[in-house]
Amino acid sequence: MAACVDRIFSGETRFESTPPGATREYTLIHLPIHESGGGVAYAAGFAYRIDLPVPAASELELAALGTLQVVEAERARMDRFLHDVVAQCLTSTGLELELQRLELKALGVEPPDRARDVQRALEETLNRIRMFHADQTTPTP
Repeated sequence: MAACVDRIFSGETRFESTPPGATREYTLIHLPIHESGGGVAYAAGFAYRIDLPVPAASELELAALGTLQVVEAERARMDRFLHDVVAQCLTSTGLELELQRLELKALGVEPPDRARDVQRALEETLNRIRMFHADQTTPTP
């Protein structure tokens, strides 16, 4: 199986089918999905029961590309949600904590240590969201 995937990613083959054997009830199909520059970006895999017809390679490519479009759309939606909702809520919570800390200090009351711990946790979470966002917006080679 690893050799098959290596051949797909190397561009050696356009379509590879492993026929069912004595122990396999499925035909396994692998095909490369090329990026705009011509290199192989993904390897698609399909399995069909031996009693079902296998679609043409062009149909499988369309199915794989459609699946990738759905995945990319969901990634973008998740990224927007994390940035527009989660990160904004965490930022406003952090600001509110800072205002409360300043108000307590103005009254001569020292804020509890756990307030600083919560502030650090918020900052760490925001940094993770920013790193995730950066990874999602970095173009794939």
